[in-house]
Amino acid sequence: SGSIEAQWSFLGDVSALQHARLAAGASGEVRVVRVRVGDYVKRGDLLVEVDPSLAAARVRAASASKQAGSAQFERAQRDAERLSVAGPDIAAGAEIEQATSERKRAAAERGRLKAAEAEARAQLGRHRVTAPFDGVVATRRVDPGDWVDPGVEVIELIDDRDVEVLASVPPEVARFLSVGDKASFGRGGETTVATIRGIVPALDAESRTVRVRLVPDEPTAWLLPGAAVDVLLTVNRSEEGALVVPRDALVYGIASLKVVKSVDGKAE
Repeated sequence: SGSIEAQWSFLGDVSALQHARLAAGASGEVRVVRVRVGDYVKRGDLLVEVDPSLAAARVRAASASKQAGSAQFERAQRDAERLSVAGPDIAAGAEIEQATSERKRAAAERGRLKAAEAEARAQLGRHRVTAPFDGVVATRRVDPGDWVDPGVEVIELIDDRDVEVLASVPPEVARFLSVGDKASFGRGGETTVATIRGIVPALDAESRTVRVRLVPDEPTAWLLPGAAVDVLLTVNRSEEGALVVPRDALVYGIASLKVVKSVDGKAE
């Protein structure tokens, strides 16, 4: 009697912690593709640029409109202040009220034009596809001269430095696991230590298993995204009244399970 320790082995799938399929946010002709498959890139590096001529023209037009709106607001501001200082003794009340309303209208128009310029600049930025993180180019799907539409994948980027492993574990085993427990990965005679970082508290609809996420304790060269590895889990059970018995002592019946024990040299 006492605690029971059992080791279980399950198949796990290695995947990158960061994996992105990048697309342009605007339609147009591809002007520049600066990377090829296997290239390492840094966060913020330009990968693909779609012809921004039309968007750039819209930015210039929006900027000019914003400047005109600002000038109109400043003029309305000066008129309103001048009439306000003059007072009703010099300027008619209706004229003062009209100048105040014109100032408010010009202020609203200036705000609208600022927003229009910001929107135009955001549209211009969508013509550039940049790296969201450090990684390696896994797939290049366009070349200069190709036409792309918004949402069409152009580059696949993978961060191969940090990986995780997902394993499907039966619920009767998962209930003895906790986040922070140690485990190990094995593949081709090599092993490395890992830690459980997440446990999904629900059963998969198809396999009726619990998904467990594990992360290696240190970088391991043979843990490549897309590979399959053996996940070795050690389960410790210390339930009160637990007994360890030989498997051959179990008799499976239709209605119940019986245990055969030796009493005075006889089986009961």
